[in-house]
Amino acid sequence: MKILAHHQLEIPASQDNKSLKQQLAQHLHRLPRRVDRLTWQCLLAAAPLKPQLQTRCGIYLASHYPSRDTMGSLLNSVCISQLQPKPFEFVNSVSNAAGFYLAQLLELEGPNLCLGSHAHIWPQLLQLAHSDLAAGLIRQALLINCQEDPAGNATLEVLLVTGGAGCRILDWTNLQPG
Repeated sequence: MKILAHHQLEIPASQDNKSLKQQLAQHLHRLPRRVDRLTWQCLLAAAPLKPQLQTRCGIYLASHYPSRDTMGSLLNSVCISQLQPKPFEFVNSVSNAAGFYLAQLLELEGPNLCLGSHAHIWPQLLQLAHSDLAAGLIRQALLINCQEDPAGNATLEVLLVTGGAGCRILDWTNLQPG
């Protein structure tokens, strides 16, 4: 696999969704409505790569939670208050909601996978992307890992790769920031 882009984005918990949306408007002409914080964060991390993205690009997203605030609200509504979930909460609690919005707004038509994240998720993300690249299903792979600390500060690491038949999988340990 060949790396086309690699960057990291730090988003403090104190930065509200309105601010994320304003920053995203610099990159995208159309913004989604009624999305959660994870979606805003992933869009903001990936949007600067839009000019480099090809339609046949897969999305491989890893996150600890579909969205911490949405899941908290959903669980409080359903389990504690014993109410029906709000449509916004229900839709955005699905693990691939952020990937759906990424694909829609970045105009991508490849596979769209969302995994539960952990400290050593990168080899798994790379293996999934490598398999689809080698099989010719996609021309590029957009990999995003969203790590959130207990205080709500998020770190998003983004990798855009390309490859094809005969390509070798990347060794993530050589890519990690020092």
